[in-house]
Amino acid sequence: MQNGQANSKHGEKHNKSMVRSLQTKQAAMSNNFKSTLEARRENMKAQSDRRASSPARVFLASVGRVSSPQWSRFEIRMQLAA
Repeated sequence: MQNGQANSKHGEKHNKSMVRSLQTKQAAMSNNFKSTLEARRENMKAQSDRRASSPARVFLASVGRVSSPQWSRFEIRMQLAA
């Protein structure tokens, strides 16, 4: 019976160790994912800012043809051609 108890304690210790290891890995992955999302958000904001200040958009805004900051390049080209 003692051998069974020793195996049980060893198994319990192993299980706790595995849970701690998985929790540590999950926390690291969560932090990496959060950092990736933040970098993506910053890149998208910078891209949006660049588009908003592009020469074509500034020109169209000055002549009153840009009403939405979400216009695509195609829509801007169509407005310039009109």
